[in-house]
Amino acid sequence: MVQITKISKNFLLIGLIILLIPFLYIIRFAELSGDDYTRAIMSINDFSLNYSDWFFSHNGRFINGFISILPLYGRYTFKVILLINFIAIPVILRILIKRFVSFSEMDVDNSVMNISALLLTLLIIIQLPLPVEFFYWISSMTVYSFSLLCFLMFIYGLLGVKQNMKYAVLVASIFSLLAIGNNEIFILLNNYIIFLFSIHFYLRFNKVCSKLVIIQIFSLVSGLLVILGPGSKSRQSHFEDGGNILASIILSLKNTVSLIANQFLNIGDILILVMIIFLSILIVYSNRSNNLMKSINIIKLCLFSVGAIFLIILTPNYAMGGISYNEGRLGNLIQILLLLIFVVNILNFCIIKKDWFLNFFKKTKTLYSIILVVLFLNVVISDNYLNLLEDFRNSSFLKQEIGLNNRINYLKNTSENSIILERRYKSKTLNYEELTVDKGHWYNKSYILYLNYKYDLSLENIIVFKENNK
Repeated sequence: MVQITKISKNFLLIGLIILLIPFLYIIRFAELSGDDYTRAIMSINDFSLNYSDWFFSHNGRFINGFISILPLYGRYTFKVILLINFIAIPVILRILIKRFVSFSEMDVDNSVMNISALLLTLLIIIQLPLPVEFFYWISSMTVYSFSLLCFLMFIYGLLGVKQNMKYAVLVASIFSLLAIGNNEIFILLNNYIIFLFSIHFYLRFNKVCSKLVIIQIFSLVSGLLVILGPGSKSRQSHFEDGGNILASIILSLKNTVSLIANQFLNIGDILILVMIIFLSILIVYSNRSNNLMKSINIIKLCLFSVGAIFLIILTPNYAMGGISYNEGRLGNLIQILLLLIFVVNILNFCIIKKDWFLNFFKKTKTLYSIILVVLFLNVVISDNYLNLLEDFRNSSFLKQEIGLNNRINYLKNTSENSIILERRYKSKTLNYEELTVDKGHWYNKSYILYLNYKYDLSLENIIVFKENNK
């Protein structure tokens, strides 16, 4: 029986790695896009001037302003950073899972934690509305993926405070500052989580936890820096409906109900929930400790989770007057946070109902078989996997790279000032923003600035055909 379990674990682990490698591989075809062009021409010698302009005119994200102005946009540099970011996701998820099982007084072997981290990474990819803006566009990655990683490390530190982990306060404080200072969506969320931890500690021990107070101060100050930053007001002025707190609250309540309900209406989302259930059962099943596993009251955790979802949605609703929670780069982050919230709730439920599940799955072979079947179903109906498969079958990434190189070579050697281009071939997975028919569009202007700076050209206008000439 032990031998069957070991083979099953290894088989599942290898399968997950095989499913993830193609998404890692296509980083080699990543390219600069959008905001990258204006940032790529910034000189490190003018760092203080550029940072001051960012914070006072562009955006209050004081951490992202620092990162964005760094020289990250070299031909190979940005691809290395994207590679590191991709690998960091399962690594940090594993670190957090290990801390969580320790917090719950479980003893789970390394192979199950590896499977859990890779499987969650896979579910994140499946859930993403727009993978290109999370994994393959560096400007967007620095705002969303990096912020998510910092948030996960903040939770890691916060759980460590409860366990008296060394340097836990420092870890939680620094990573909360990084997450909030890099993306305002974490201002309310982080402070909300710390506050509830503090209330729980006070009710249990009838005293204030000084460590949590320190983390709360760091988070509050970080949030105020973003909110009061002159760049934040400047950015909000671009959104006509932004800044209405009452309308934002009402809209966020509606969005919260809609977002949660949608998880039970779509077959793809239901399969993801089923996968989380069986992953949670696997973790509980693999517990080797004789200690009583710690859990949270189901109703309290659900109420806390609904509050968290509401706050996640409220911040961008207030800033922009309304959002789409299942589209674009913001939709990516919201969907991932929702996924993680479901993971915590379902795992907590499986801990509480562990005896029922352990009796139901008498043999681990049955559990692994079910996980493999649900995993297969998740993959075959996932738009992101189907798009990737089609791109590989059509050699789309190579065609896209050739199209980009041909365009650049043409522009480098042209003597014209005003140019009309054909739309170049784009893959479904790496569907970057394209030049427009409007020569005054910010994207076209950014591209011209980049080309003139990099290749010493004198281009004035570039537009593309309306037709999609693939």
